[in-house]
Amino acid sequence: MKRPPVASGARMAGLQSGLLLRPSFDFCLAKASAIQPDESVRLLAALRLKGEPICLQTFADGPADLYSAKTGTGKTGKAWKSKEFCLIGVPQSSGKMTQMIGRTEQISSCSLEDISQGPFKYPNLARCSVSFTVNVLKPNAQQRNADNVQRVAAVFIDLDGSPLPDDFPLKPTAVVESSPGRFHVYWAVHDLELSGFTAVQKYLASLYGGDAAVCDLARVMRLPGYWHGKREDGFLSQLLELNSDAQYKRADLLGCFDGLADALEAAEVAEAARLQKAADQLARAAVLKAEMASSPAMNRAAAQQKYGQTILLGELSILGSTAQGGRNHQLYKAAAALGECVAAGILEKSSVEAELTSVALAVGLDDDETASTIHSGLTAGMKKPRDLSNIGTRADVRKKKSLSQVSAVTAYMKVSGPALQVADQIPAPEVHTDNGKLDYSDAQVLSLLGLNSWGVVSPHSEQAHAIRLKAIARDDLMYVPGKDGREWHVWTSRHWRDGTGALALAKRYVNKLSASLAPETARLEVLAEVLSAADRQEDAAAMNRAARRHMRAAKATEENKRQRAVFDLSTVHFLAPHDAHELFALRPWVLGFQNGTLDGNEFREHRRDDYMLSLLRVPYAEDWQGGEWEEVLNRMTGGDVELAQSLQDVAGYILSGSSSQRVVFIAYGPARSGKSTFSALLETMLGDQANTIEPKHLSGDGVRGLLGSRLWNRRLGVCHEAGKVPIDSELLKTMSGGDNYTVKHLYKDEFTAQPTHALVLVANDPPRLDGLDPALRERVVALPFEYDLDPQGHRELFSGRKLEEVRREPHSALVREFSVWAAQGMRSVFRSRSIFLAPAVALATAKLWDEMGNEMGGFWETLKTSEISLGIGVRELRGRYVDWCGLNEIKALPSRKWDKACEAIGLDKKSTGAEWIWKWSRAGVAWPFDNLTSLTTSQKVTTGKSETAPGGAQNKGDISHGEFAEKTVKLVNFAGEAPEVGPLKVVF
Repeated sequence: MKRPPVASGARMAGLQSGLLLRPSFDFCLAKASAIQPDESVRLLAALRLKGEPICLQTFADGPADLYSAKTGTGKTGKAWKSKEFCLIGVPQSSGKMTQMIGRTEQISSCSLEDISQGPFKYPNLARCSVSFTVNVLKPNAQQRNADNVQRVAAVFIDLDGSPLPDDFPLKPTAVVESSPGRFHVYWAVHDLELSGFTAVQKYLASLYGGDAAVCDLARVMRLPGYWHGKREDGFLSQLLELNSDAQYKRADLLGCFDGLADALEAAEVAEAARLQKAADQLARAAVLKAEMASSPAMNRAAAQQKYGQTILLGELSILGSTAQGGRNHQLYKAAAALGECVAAGILEKSSVEAELTSVALAVGLDDDETASTIHSGLTAGMKKPRDLSNIGTRADVRKKKSLSQVSAVTAYMKVSGPALQVADQIPAPEVHTDNGKLDYSDAQVLSLLGLNSWGVVSPHSEQAHAIRLKAIARDDLMYVPGKDGREWHVWTSRHWRDGTGALALAKRYVNKLSASLAPETARLEVLAEVLSAADRQEDAAAMNRAARRHMRAAKATEENKRQRAVFDLSTVHFLAPHDAHELFALRPWVLGFQNGTLDGNEFREHRRDDYMLSLLRVPYAEDWQGGEWEEVLNRMTGGDVELAQSLQDVAGYILSGSSSQRVVFIAYGPARSGKSTFSALLETMLGDQANTIEPKHLSGDGVRGLLGSRLWNRRLGVCHEAGKVPIDSELLKTMSGGDNYTVKHLYKDEFTAQPTHALVLVANDPPRLDGLDPALRERVVALPFEYDLDPQGHRELFSGRKLEEVRREPHSALVREFSVWAAQGMRSVFRSRSIFLAPAVALATAKLWDEMGNEMGGFWETLKTSEISLGIGVRELRGRYVDWCGLNEIKALPSRKWDKACEAIGLDKKSTGAEWIWKWSRAGVAWPFDNLTSLTTSQKVTTGKSETAPGGAQNKGDISHGEFAEKTVKLVNFAGEAPEVGPLKVVF
């Protein structure tokens, strides 16, 4: 490919000057000055890796009468025609004017440095567009075509007059306005296979109303910074948006465009059908060769016509199965070979052109490229007609007597089994039809198809179809017994799906049954041809009847009733290997995003054996660059960096699904302080992996199993307005994580599950507990929300929209940024095995505990270690409690709950022989309510040099409660070891 032309004074001085009789354009200094090659460089730099070549090409934008037509003959004798522009009044460095003449269509391989010089400025001033090949061509490419494309550099849409959307699920790398109100949108991508490019392009065009023809690998698009010359006044194409850092992988596209995975799968199905068609054509060619070899009495003219059809089918088959990168060359070879047959009179030119065009377009070659290549190949081939002197003669019969060509068809058949037999190896039919004709039995057909190992009595039974379905679906289908309408599970290439959605997806596989029988039918047809060629006409007729039965059986598999029967019988082939509750349970630290899976600290592809039933509603990204979420977080925390880090680690722990810590998070604070925003963002991000819990579900009144069903297989359970009803402290402790719990779905047997959830209570008022359990106290972590989020300010931040709306939209910038931030929190917690708890969190936890509306805390304070260690009679202690409730106007707990509250607090019920007593029996451990004001579950860490002199400390960060002179750190231990005192960090 030529280097770009660079105009110079010397070149222009040598150009034609004087009065012009040809059409011409006047040089316009204003337009020339407006051209911006730097805009082109900026776009191309974002779409190319270092050192990759860039192909530029010009085309005439103006009407044909503005250019001069040129014709000629090349060195090979091939005629050519082109158009030339003439630009007059071009200034030279000497101050003189000259004219410039050049071809309207020029193509050059350029570097970014070349492009910065504006190589095609003069053709552009003569209303010639300047375009670039979006994808990367091979370094030695001599032509711009699909075969020479080396790498997909971007996927893109030409909106072709459709409106530019306000937002895309994936931030574009670039947006170009090519002409008024017409836009091109690009996403740079690095690992999209060449075979998938066209499907992605067509999907994007369909999704946004773009030009569906913009889907070929070698497509050129207009460069920004140059004039669009369709209109006389012109329009300077502009780079409206550039995000050079927006570089994506195939998984990112799949994660953000919901229907793209299905579009790619449909393209794969179409590709398989195309390859099958190529195999069928090859099989038909082999049959024709067999007929010619076995029929010495065949008319010579008929033999030559059959020979022509053999060549045609063979060339179409080879072209249809040629891989990407060699198709244009193979098209030329096929056209040349068939051109020889056209010249010999055994094929019609129009028929050849139509057949070749159909296959070429099906394999992804574009219209212009196809027409040009076919014309060139046919022209070359027709110059040397095919020699037919031996075709149809006895010498030809002897030459082709071998049936090896027929046996070769087996390699292209999509069925297992022995090689195709020659005639004397094919058995005679062993049964008769009702009207007495010979026929092949089901057992014989199974043997001929190589299906004896299936253990079925008929190749057309539902049981046989069930085996075929297993071969089609392989490990993509799974049957889980006893899930009441959700038995079938389907792998979608990203996650498993159950329920009605799974049935719809599973139907795609059973719909392929008909096509799966086609190779078997073709095999029977070929065997019939072999028998016919051997003069076994009766046997051939019987084999054809078997083939027709196979065709009818294939058609029958398209009926709903038959498909349901196949489904019912195939369950044994797709049976789940383990208990479904265990198999499809969330896995700790394995988090499925739309574009891949975060496995601990590693981001990888989706995997079938992760057994995920759902994905998060957002894609994963490595870097968080602030934006809207940074502003909201700053307002939410009042600028406290340590508190922000704590919230990030808490979000990461929630995402992890680890639930190894016996911890309950209480988001507590006044209205409009951000606690609901924090939980709502987590809910939006997690989608089906989060669930809400009504306050009454925490009351403990016979709802333990129902609560378990709300939390089973979830990463987050959120209870809003948690301060409205009394909370069962024992139930809250059970559901705080770390311990197995009971799950009871409606009308189903209950089962025990391992926790994967974190529990978050959201409250304006302190939650009320029905008992004060020291073990529960160890599990509570308060997340303080004390600052007004300033809703009016957020309206400005979200372009006039309410925060409540934006935080519920998975594709909003706020949710995307929050998701990146939260995922970083999970990676941080995974690496450090710790959750950082800021001083503000520890102080808020102590303060909240003291403020909680605990209905028994005051009563336990009335008891002293000395008496409770000796034991208090059951009746006496109950009486004291009831009296205390009366004095404080509190409703006493019923007897059953009272007993549980005593046990939960650590009292043992014992008999002295004379009576039953409640006793504190923990040797060496004081009754914890002797001094309730001490921070028994926290470790005090002063900010000064000495614990006895906190007043002289220099604060390391803003503390929400400024009146406290101490920082406290809540200690939690992930691994169950004794907690270590660390500086402002919770060690797991």
